[in-house]
Amino acid sequence: MIDHGTSCIAILTESYRFLSANSVFFNNLGYSMAELGSLTVENLLHPEYLQQFYSRKQVFDEKEIDCFEVNLDINTKNGKQFSTQMKFEWLGVDNSQSKVSAQILLTINCQSEEQLNEQRYQQTQWFLEKTFDTIDQGVTIYDNEFRLVAWNKRYESFQIFPPEFLKHGTLLFDAYKAVANLGIFGPGDPAQHANDHIERLRNGQVKPVEELTSFDGRTIEIRRYLMPEGGLVAVFSDITNQRKAEAQLRQAQKMDAVGQLTGGIAHDFNNILSVIIGSLYLLERDLELEQPALEHVKTIQQVSKRGVDLVRQLLAFSRSEATNNKIVNINRMIQSMKSLITHSLTPQVEFETQFSTSLWLTEIDPGEFEDVLINLILNARDAMEGRGKLTIETSNCELDEEFCSINPSAAPGQYVQLIISDTGEGMTPEQQEKIFEPFYTTKTKGKGTGLGLALVFGFVSRSRGFIKLYSEQGIGSTFRIYLPRASVQIENDNTIEQEDRELPTGNEVILVVDDEEQLIKIARESLQGLGYQVFTALNGLQALEVLSEQSKFDLLFSDVVMPGGMNGYELAEQAKIYDPKLKILLTSGFSEAAVARNGQAIFKANLLDKPYTQYELAKRIRQLLDS
Repeated sequence: MIDHGTSCIAILTESYRFLSANSVFFNNLGYSMAELGSLTVENLLHPEYLQQFYSRKQVFDEKEIDCFEVNLDINTKNGKQFSTQMKFEWLGVDNSQSKVSAQILLTINCQSEEQLNEQRYQQTQWFLEKTFDTIDQGVTIYDNEFRLVAWNKRYESFQIFPPEFLKHGTLLFDAYKAVANLGIFGPGDPAQHANDHIERLRNGQVKPVEELTSFDGRTIEIRRYLMPEGGLVAVFSDITNQRKAEAQLRQAQKMDAVGQLTGGIAHDFNNILSVIIGSLYLLERDLELEQPALEHVKTIQQVSKRGVDLVRQLLAFSRSEATNNKIVNINRMIQSMKSLITHSLTPQVEFETQFSTSLWLTEIDPGEFEDVLINLILNARDAMEGRGKLTIETSNCELDEEFCSINPSAAPGQYVQLIISDTGEGMTPEQQEKIFEPFYTTKTKGKGTGLGLALVFGFVSRSRGFIKLYSEQGIGSTFRIYLPRASVQIENDNTIEQEDRELPTGNEVILVVDDEEQLIKIARESLQGLGYQVFTALNGLQALEVLSEQSKFDLLFSDVVMPGGMNGYELAEQAKIYDPKLKILLTSGFSEAAVARNGQAIFKANLLDKPYTQYELAKRIRQLLDS
């Protein structure tokens, strides 16, 4: 029976020694039966394939599978090597189920060079396809007629052209014409716009690197490569976060330059004021002035003193080094100022504090901190027009590399966090960009100097900290101040215990929704690594589509403030219609207490503050799923 066919066939013992073989086996390998009887299968294998053979055979030896196949190179008697496909099967020689006296049937199919080349080609194709879909850039390939030939999965997320143009054979001309119909290229015939663009592509007149805006508002960098044989390769990169980080870095550099300029002007102006005040004193002392003239001198003296106060504030803003730092617990400092804070507010402002019970210590100038706190409270009061809710919170937090890559003014490390939230009118994005600049104010004329938040910024910078503002019109504003944890903790201070860093795992299905794609990527990779099945969406409408298409989700994790006309609260309410048992976890730059004041108290217990660490995210999700 074993001599039938063209395959090499042998019978092996359980220790993989040869008992018998067919003539094809002897002819191909060159061994006699006497020689083969002293060999095992391992003696025939090329050394570099032994580990692969052992890893497959281990499960087979434990009788967990009845057969296995493996592609290996084997050696003939004369030392020649050739590639084979080897199949091992258990042969039972009795009727028992234990297979104690079982033998192994070995079948070897020798592969021709043509078959090997085809196999290598298929492996290369598979590898290229996987690589194509794994890279973080979107890629499209067009032929010499500018018809779409191929694209990867990443490109589908960029929304460069309307989705109906994402199919094989689509003319780039038609896609450009559809975009031109939206008015992106300005007035004129859309077909002519599209034709002009294609001609510029053919002639190599289009910039090799350009930036454009996708339909969902992201900044996309496109690099074009014309192929010598005709055709085009375009590579797309999402640089939205990069541009935001660059803008923040420019803003930080601008504030530094403004601080240096302000310091120089303030010093000179301080000298001028000193001369004016001194001269007024001498004028008042040495001359017998009539009453009207004396009143004019007094008025100038008062105005000059106001000028001195302004100069002092400007110098405080421009100072780069702290002068009177002490290790303090800001919980106790705020508590000692509670009476002053209360008297600074109107009776119509509800005031609430939420202090961490194990707050780390920080090294700051206590006097400056008090000035900063009062400045922020007065600003919040004015923003609420004397009516609303003010919340002060403290906590320990750790800023990681991911957060700092998006916020270049921050440095990774442990911080004491101070959060001040109000229910005021909020600020526009344009106002937020300038809010820390000297003399810039959102208050009505005559109600502010524009130096209060400049002082706050200067204090935080001198303290080697970081400040971040979250503000939405109609919702309010939240200032988050991060002050570095002191390197030395006062004896008997109740420092926080080290967290157990073993992340809780799970296998539930989670939908992550955030308009910041970098945050989506971090959350997805983190949760998938913990075993969860993760789906994502960039806004509320996309999230509802995913919920309607996927049969079952265990938890929705969504940002609160998102573009597209639907915020996180509204998404949560709609999601509950699909599945009343769906668990909801929201995240926001606004504090938990600030969310409750906006009529969304139902979500107060299930809100994760931004920025969050991966440990905090994993822990909160596991707690919520298990609740």
